[in-house]
Amino acid sequence: MTLTYQLNRNDFLQYHLFVASQTPRIKKKRIRSWLTVTAVMTLLGLLFYQSSNMFLAYYFFIFSIVSFVFFPLYQRAQYKQHYKKFIEDSYKDRMRKPVTIKLTDTTIEASDPGSISTIKLSEMNHITETGDYFYLKFKIGEYLILPKTGINDPLALKQELKQLSSRLQIEFIEALNWRWK
Repeated sequence: MTLTYQLNRNDFLQYHLFVASQTPRIKKKRIRSWLTVTAVMTLLGLLFYQSSNMFLAYYFFIFSIVSFVFFPLYQRAQYKQHYKKFIEDSYKDRMRKPVTIKLTDTTIEASDPGSISTIKLSEMNHITETGDYFYLKFKIGEYLILPKTGINDPLALKQELKQLSSRLQIEFIEALNWRWK
């Protein structure tokens, strides 16, 4: 099977957000940051409460509630902004360039205007399907992005990838409702 498509800024952004949402270290860091900010605000509120400064005590208690509720939303936007800037710097030469992927019995051959690479199928770790993409993860930690919108027949590709996963005895993960949160 041969596929030709182009990747845009949003494709790279969704890829990075997906990988971040699947990385245990990043998940822990986000939770730790959220709880740390909330705990610091609560502790400051307690300190001001003990010193009988009610205005600042209530201020920090209210701020701790606000941070508990809204910090995850703020953090989500910060990560998104960070990855947008990173993509602008790192992928500016790869956007809107045609990519050709050829699936053979033993390899995946990928080519774009600047490079050609061959990856053994035995190096594939798992395949994930989201609502808009297929992500092929390899044992070295790299991913291959296959956007459903850039492919003529995504259902045929899904069948091909499912057959490939069962032949290679790797996991085919359906995360059709995945979104960045």
